[in-house]
Amino acid sequence: PSARRLADSSMWAASVPAFPADSGGSPAAASSQDRNPAAHNRRSVLAPIPGMWQNVFRSMTWSRRPFAPGGGGQRFTVNRSDLEVELPSWWREAILYTVFIDRFRQGGRDGGWEQRDLGHRGRGRAGGDLEGVIEALPYLEELGATALHLTPMVLSPTAHRYSSVDPRIVDPELGGEAALERLLEACHARGLRVIFDFAVTLVHRDFFAFRDVMRKGLASPYWSWFYIDRFPLSEGLDPGYRFYKKQWTEPLLRTETPEVADYLCGTFEHWTRYGVDGFRIDAAADVPLDLLGRIRARVKRLNPEAIVYGEVIPEHIHRFLDAGLDAATDFLVQKTALDWLVRG
Repeated sequence: PSARRLADSSMWAASVPAFPADSGGSPAAASSQDRNPAAHNRRSVLAPIPGMWQNVFRSMTWSRRPFAPGGGGQRFTVNRSDLEVELPSWWREAILYTVFIDRFRQGGRDGGWEQRDLGHRGRGRAGGDLEGVIEALPYLEELGATALHLTPMVLSPTAHRYSSVDPRIVDPELGGEAALERLLEACHARGLRVIFDFAVTLVHRDFFAFRDVMRKGLASPYWSWFYIDRFPLSEGLDPGYRFYKKQWTEPLLRTETPEVADYLCGTFEHWTRYGVDGFRIDAAADVPLDLLGRIRARVKRLNPEAIVYGEVIPEHIHRFLDAGLDAATDFLVQKTALDWLVRG
């Protein structure tokens, strides 16, 4: 099998070694980096297994050997002795439970909910908070979860909170920083890891830098942070700047701009110092590859046991693993499993 096929098929071996003692494959599956042993990257592929209440993830690592001199047409091999694990030990057997905080549980109501109008298409806030997550920890632990993947909790006017007004502040409606500290303490006391979800490609219009651009135009030091087509800016689907899909209140960041990259890396450092155990980078395929590597390096410098993985929808995930991510979602594996297990 090819290297990709080998990686994918190994994901489902729960009780056997991730690799056979000797595996063959196609040299076409290797990249130009394979010619340089020093350029090897050993990462994991993250394959989601859907369940009713939780998503279970298993990870594996794989290494590619360089071509021997002499060009193509040679056998591609993976030798067990060459495999080197660079991932945190806790991650290899981690069982992740994803918590959409706003819709999970409201603290102090014994599992009940305050009745709220969720507005158009149910996009309003239901009122779930961090205290509700803390109260549910015994239940989550009983399910077998070893790590919690929490959707964004930063300051934002939306229920999902992917479009941040301030990505370095916990939304007061969720309980603020005090609630986060209690959650981290309670999780770590139970041996549970906490993973933050983070969007790096967009912000909300009320983000400080974008507000400055709306006021000052070209005179703003943050003009280069966004894709501005004209000034003055307006509202609606033709506001004069690029935004996420049809959400004109969510301007896109120029993540290739050095100042933006520095700000984003600093934000990851901020939460790593807070005690977070890792990050899921939303829409990682839209992030420059060198920035993915920088983010991971900055996080690992503060906490070598942290995990940094990305949501990658394109099929060729190896590019993002080689760029520096510890792991990536592999939706092709998920689709194949669903076709086999569910659709026959």
